[in-house]
Amino acid sequence: MDALGINLVNVFIYMVLFMLLYLILDKYLISKLVEMLEKRQKDVQEGTEMKKKAEIRLQETEVEATEKLKKLEEDKSKEIDTLKTTNQEELVKIIENAQKQADLIIKEANKKAQIIQESEQKKMKVNLEAKAKEVLKKYLKSDKELDQRLLSELIQKEL
Repeated sequence: MDALGINLVNVFIYMVLFMLLYLILDKYLISKLVEMLEKRQKDVQEGTEMKKKAEIRLQETEVEATEKLKKLEEDKSKEIDTLKTTNQEELVKIIENAQKQADLIIKEANKKAQIIQESEQKKMKVNLEAKAKEVLKKYLKSDKELDQRLLSELIQKEL
């Protein structure tokens, strides 16, 4: 093999050195690199799993939030309806109270008007009686004078 320029001792030494280099690199470098790459791959897988779990949890949270929003909207609508009903009931009560007060005021006004009317009728009656007496007195007075004139005329005619 010397004719080919290959020295077997050198090849053997190179092989032993190469094996030694491989063992040293394997023990200190390659095993660490492989271990680091495996750890990195594991971290990536865990990250992917966590991402999937987070996406699932996000979807669940969105569904829960949507349901809560719907429930809140329903509760809000119910509360608004309740308030409307309550307000309408209060409005009806207020209107009824106002109507009662108006009726009372009208009754009182009618009573006062009736009292005033009766008072005015009494005054008119008294005034009418007074005027009637006055007219009768004048008529009677004038009637007496007329009777006396007529009598005196009759007496003069007969005389």
